[in-house]
Amino acid sequence: MTLNIPELRALVAAATPGDWNADHLEPSGLLTMVSSPSTWVADTDVTADRLGEANAAFIAAARTAVPELLDRVEALEAELEERECDVHARIRAGYDKTVADAWRAEVAKLTAALVAMRTELVQLRAELARMRPIVDAAIAWRVGRDRNIVGTAPSGGQRSARGVALIEAIDAGMVMT
Repeated sequence: MTLNIPELRALVAAATPGDWNADHLEPSGLLTMVSSPSTWVADTDVTADRLGEANAAFIAAARTAVPELLDRVEALEAELEERECDVHARIRAGYDKTVADAWRAEVAKLTAALVAMRTELVQLRAELARMRPIVDAAIAWRVGRDRNIVGTAPSGGQRSARGVALIEAIDAGMVMT
């Protein structure tokens, strides 16, 4: 059975108000009455197994117990919801911390890689600066040699069109061989 608190609250509100009592109506004890101080509520038959008295006592007690039990159920449900929210908040906080820690680790790793790349770049620039005079001298020697080779006219005394174009490109700085 599912507990329908609003329905039970409506039943409590519609019932006769006040404290109920279970009393013997007949001297023979065959009928037990449930009543409030101002009005009759219900009768129960006392059968051979004497359940009528127990039923009357239960009905009378339920009038005060049911509202108290409903209040307690609602309080426990509210506490449970609060604790679930707290658990979810703690899980989220733990998840957020875990994610943040993972991102911090990734940022630290990438920062270290960036520092290493910058260090390598500084070393490569230093190496390039050290090699620059050697490269410039080699280019100058090669250009001069190529100019002499290209500039040499065949036996007919004319330079080829390709040779002339290469000399012009070398002079313009377009060819660095």
